[in-house]
Amino acid sequence: MFANYRLLFLLLGCCFPKNSQAQVIFSPKQREKPLIITRLDREAIEKQDGAVDTSRIVIHPLGQHTELYAQRIDQVLDSLELLERNLRQAVSEAQRLRKKDLLARYRSIPSILPIRLAFQREFRVSSPFGVRWHPITGQLQNHAGIDIPSPEGTNVYAAADGIVDKVVEQPGGLGIAVYIRHESGFQTIYGHLSKYSVKPGEWVNQGESIAEVGSTGRSTGPHLHYAVTQKGVALNPSDFCFLLLIKLKKMKSENASLTTSNRRPMASAKSTANRARK
Repeated sequence: MFANYRLLFLLLGCCFPKNSQAQVIFSPKQREKPLIITRLDREAIEKQDGAVDTSRIVIHPLGQHTELYAQRIDQVLDSLELLERNLRQAVSEAQRLRKKDLLARYRSIPSILPIRLAFQREFRVSSPFGVRWHPITGQLQNHAGIDIPSPEGTNVYAAADGIVDKVVEQPGGLGIAVYIRHESGFQTIYGHLSKYSVKPGEWVNQGESIAEVGSTGRSTGPHLHYAVTQKGVALNPSDFCFLLLIKLKKMKSENASLTTSNRRPMASAKSTANRARK
């Protein structure tokens, strides 16, 4: 009788081996077809000592875990989208700081018109920079600035950040004139003024009102004599009058092209993951 029980236990041991939970069992139908599985499944099959013909195994990157891999792909894409947003914010902040630095640098360079106009096309120079026939003496001489005709009392604005170097009165020349020294190495001069509102040693900001147009000194009518020098050398002020405006337009165009090129590439990758799940 005990021999019968021993035989029964041996038969049960053969049917239910110790590692039965780790085995991969296939139906007869599955054994007739190629097995598209993962590498982990193959390792489990090979432990069955030839229970499955491993020559029919086809290793697939997703295999029986398509849904799991699709979820992982979604997680990776979400992480990439977050990284892309953070990167875009970092680039935007860097561009903002760069623009701020450029604007700060341009604030110390004479880069705006000292007379405000509604439209750029209204800008008019009655006497340009360079050699000319003097309107009073009639002699040929160098004109070290430009004359901007404006009604008397029109506000005159500092063309850049700087310190008022001096305020002079030259009856036989520029009349009442304000000289401003800028950290960039430039100096701006505003002549033939009717009055002024600054004093030597005072700091003025770009665009700040400093005086009013007049006709003092040797002048034939109300206008602003505007001059720009660098290390004592007279430069053509017309080249500086709209410098900031030109720079802002260029920066705006660069930002627009950058925004167009940085389109979000994640939509196509997300749809690819959804197709993989299906």
